[in-house]
Amino acid sequence: MDITEMLGILVTDLKMTLDSEISTAEGTRAIKRAVDELSRHVPRERIYEHTWIKAVTDDSFTIPATESDTTICNAVSLNGESDGATLSTVGTWLDVPRPLKLTVTDANNSIVRMTVIVKGTDADGVYREERFYRHNGKIQTGKIYFPSILQVVLSEVSGNGAGDTLSLGTVEPDLTTRGQFILRNNTVSTRLAQSMSDVLRNSGDQHHTRASAATTVNRSVKQTHNMGK
Repeated sequence: MDITEMLGILVTDLKMTLDSEISTAEGTRAIKRAVDELSRHVPRERIYEHTWIKAVTDDSFTIPATESDTTICNAVSLNGESDGATLSTVGTWLDVPRPLKLTVTDANNSIVRMTVIVKGTDADGVYREERFYRHNGKIQTGKIYFPSILQVVLSEVSGNGAGDTLSLGTVEPDLTTRGQFILRNNTVSTRLAQSMSDVLRNSGDQHHTRASAATTVNRSVKQTHNMGK
């Protein structure tokens, strides 16, 4: 849009007649002054395009190992254990983030109360804890995807005796949720994906800024004209 078009819109909005109630020179001067004032506060917008090029040669992938019910704890005896007992302190790293499977052997159902706390990190490296309760059954599947296990604690227990054991292992990831069967060597990093998301979001903000700037120009032009009258 050039000055002539802007001038035509301006006099229409102000319900004025060009070269009668306002001259072309006055209107042009008002528009230029408004644009000049706006330019001092809004930098000139430039658009830059950046292309990421990554050559992938001889790509490979890792097939996760078969799940195991005893990867972390293998039939650990609960006989004689009391509240706060540590069942495992050996750090375990899994090949891929996986949900856990708890298996309790209690043939006579003597355990009336039990809470097991699994401490570890999630796929983002954030410390997490997951609790398993006896009243939910002898075989349970967790919801958190752990790549590493730091410690397994028997937070509370009552009724445990001879022959009672606990095993903790893994189950296959579920692709319908957020499981991951294959880890590729050449993948787009989370940080790069986030950067691309930020670019798209900023583009939307710039569009909003342009719309606001247009409104500001119109108001500035009106104010400048009123000051000159």
